[in-house]
Amino acid sequence: TSMACAGMGKIPLEYAFSLATHHLRQMAVSIFGWRGIDERNVDFSWYDDDQEDVEIPLSTKTDRIPSPSKPLYPEVELDSIAIHFRCGDVLSNLNGDQKGNYGLLSFPTYRQMLETILDNDSARTSNTTTSIGIVTAPFQQAHQLRSEDAQHAARCQELTEMLQDYLKDSFAVPVHIRNSPKDTIPVVYSRLIMASEGVLCIRSTFCTFPAVASWARHRIFLEGGVNYFVHSGDGLKVWPADQASY
Repeated sequence: TSMACAGMGKIPLEYAFSLATHHLRQMAVSIFGWRGIDERNVDFSWYDDDQEDVEIPLSTKTDRIPSPSKPLYPEVELDSIAIHFRCGDVLSNLNGDQKGNYGLLSFPTYRQMLETILDNDSARTSNTTTSIGIVTAPFQQAHQLRSEDAQHAARCQELTEMLQDYLKDSFAVPVHIRNSPKDTIPVVYSRLIMASEGVLCIRSTFCTFPAVASWARHRIFLEGGVNYFVHSGDGLKVWPADQASY
């Protein structure tokens, strides 16, 4: 109990990876369907409910995600690369330094992160990156936004559209802004999970677990902050903080 109540930065959340991955992927498949993912090859490391006080290994038994008979939104367009762009409350917390920055980086840093994905993509026989999606909060519908987000909505729209234009100029793929007021939190999470090629998660508690659970070949996290428990390996890449500009 003392460990569970220790707060972010101290809880060993890596022990929840297997459990969180299974349930988040199950949610995403229920919402969007399999979308080309080969379900025959999707097995997940699981733990034995009968074992108590035993460190949970990453491969003790498998549990297959059931195929939904009818996904909720089978026709919604998804992106092969998803970027979580947290903005409003970040602007509220900057206070002249970067200690409160858990969402925003310089545009060239985003480009460098994406280049590591696209360079790997181009090395394969066919390029499977069809589009880049910037997943962010709505710009309008103030009643749906927290006060710290709503007060910066106009500025966040400007920054997001600038990033969209910058990435369009940098890469030969469509770049979309994904922030419909109609999208629920599970839908937003599932956009990150269902990205097939890449997902970028800066230091934000919102995107950490869906990015870990994503089927993306490349999952990039900025070092430090709430990503303290994420380590490079098995499709995960921790981007060194000293290689990021703000």
